This record gives sequence, structure tokens and C-alpha cells, in this order.
Amino acid sequence: MTTIKAVRIHNFDGIDQIRYEDIPCPEPGPDEVLIRVYAAGVNPVDWQLTQGINQEFLQRTLPTVPGFEVAGVVEKTGSAVTTLAPGDAVYGHVDFRYDGSFAEYMVSAEDRLVPKPTNLDYVEAAAVPVAALAAWTALFDPEGINLKAGQTVLITAAAGGVGTFAVQFAKWAGARVIATGSAHSRDFLLDLGADVFIDYHTQSLDAVGLIDAALDAVGEQTQLDCLAAIRPAGVLASLVGEQWGEPTLRPDVKKFVVHGGFYPQQLADITPLLESGEVRPIISQVFPLSAVKDALALSSSGHVRGKIVLSVDGQ
Repeated sequence: MTTIKAVRIHNFDGIDQIRYEDIPCPEPGPDEVLIRVYAAGVNPVDWQLTQGINQEFLQRTLPTVPGFEVAGVVEKTGSAVTTLAPGDAVYGHVDFRYDGSFAEYMVSAEDRLVPKPTNLDYVEAAAVPVAALAAWTALFDPEGINLKAGQTVLITAAAGGVGTFAVQFAKWAGARVIATGSAHSRDFLLDLGADVFIDYHTQSLDAVGLIDAALDAVGEQTQLDCLAAIRPAGVLASLVGEQWGEPTLRPDVKKFVVHGGFYPQQLADITPLLESGEVRPIISQVFPLSAVKDALALSSSGHVRGKIVLSVDGQ
């Protein structure tokens, strides 16, 4: 093929300005592979990119293709690729700096991909990498919470993309899990593995008692309330930056900002949990690639249970 369908950002004037259009099919470099994209996960960073948010870090050259999660099949390999071959089913967290997965075909570095879980279809697999890796890093990185069996961890916005994985990972690790959310998420989160549910509209975090750690995806006053609930020598992990107030506040609590990134060994470690059924991706809605504006608008609303996924090539 010479041209493919793709979603591209031509300016930073918002979701309405993105285009679904024909572009040249990319060619892989020596250490890259060409992927036939079957599904692409949607994350807040995608709609934020349409507004130029984080551009000082991403340094994207316009026009650019968003999309940081991919599931598909290797179509072609570069001359230096040794671990993948045409026909391999893969998934991964693609590089933030380059054209992404909102396209029929994309190029990725070889080391950004691992074999797709055998029990997941492509849509399910595309919902995993970004959110699951953020949750895994926050909970199990030695520099982060480093969660152990028997500890109590509080997870805010637990019905979201990262939160749904964090609840499942923490429960798998043997922790006691306190999850916050709105009332309609109560039964869902308890079924997912939470031991205690807190309705953030009507209940205070004061009721949870002292906890060992918190993973916060909300920020502002919620993050300060999390900090107040953590025991001395506990850990606060933040998905939304340093919103814990004055640096001198609670010096007896370790504070950790979870940064986006790809760690192939971690994704490989997560794969068996998916294949065993101990952890599952939660998908809120699936859109065709051509309906990307609707998908990004829903993501930007901030009220999504689990993940949004774009289906490509009819998957």
C-alpha cells in the first residue's frame, strides 16, 4: 500500500481541528517494525495533545499522529530487528515523541512491543499498556509505593483507566484496597477487588483511618486529604504531579510522581496476569477510527469507566 487512513493534528486548536485523512504509509528503519494497527487505546494525553498541552516535553512536529497504545500485527521488519517477525501479534506503549497509533499502519521501535496476551482480542489488548504500566510503576516500583502483602492502599478515581488496573494489581499483591469513586461505581469497584468503597461526594477520607500508601489521580484537596491519611513512613504516589502543597508538609511521608514511560519487562510481567484472568482490562466504549473526535471528547469529559479504544480495520 502507498497511502493509509490516519488521524492527524495540524494545529493545537483543539479536538474539532483534527483530521481523518490519507497519508503516506510509513517505512520502518533498521531497528523498527511496521505494524498493521487493529486497535489503539485512547488516553488523556491524546486530547491534551490537540491543545498543545505537554508540547514542551513531547516536542511533536506538526502534522502529527496521536495515539500511544497499540495492538496489531507486525507487517514488516527493519534489517536489524531480531525479536519480531511478520505475522507476530504484538501490543505496546509507543514513543510519546513520534507519530502514534491512530492510523491503519504505524512504525514502532522493536523494543517498544511485546507479544499480545493470547486470551485478549486486539481491542482488549490496546486498553492495557499506558494505564497498566502507570499503575504497576506506582504500586511496585522500589522508588514508589513498593506495595507489600498486608498493607493498606488508598486508590482515588479508582474506576478510571489507571485506577481499575491499580485495584486489581493491589488485590493480586495481597493488599487491603480502599477505592474512591462516585456512588454508581460502588458495586463495580467492590466486584473488581476493592475491600472498602468511599463515595467521594458524601464521605470523607477521614473515615479510612491510617493507611500505608495512596495512589492519587485527582489532585488538589483530594491529594492533601490522602497525605493526611498516610501513616508516618508511608508513601503518596501522584498521577497528577506535585499537588501535595508545601514541600515541608508531611516530611515523614515519601512522595512520588508517576511519570509516563515504557518498561517492556514490566509489560511482559503483566501479560501472565492478563492471560490467567487475574487482571482484566475494563473498556468503557469502542469507537471506529473515523469517530476519533467523539472518542477524544468522551475522554476529555473525565467521566470514563476504564478505557476508551479505537477499533481499526474493523476489529
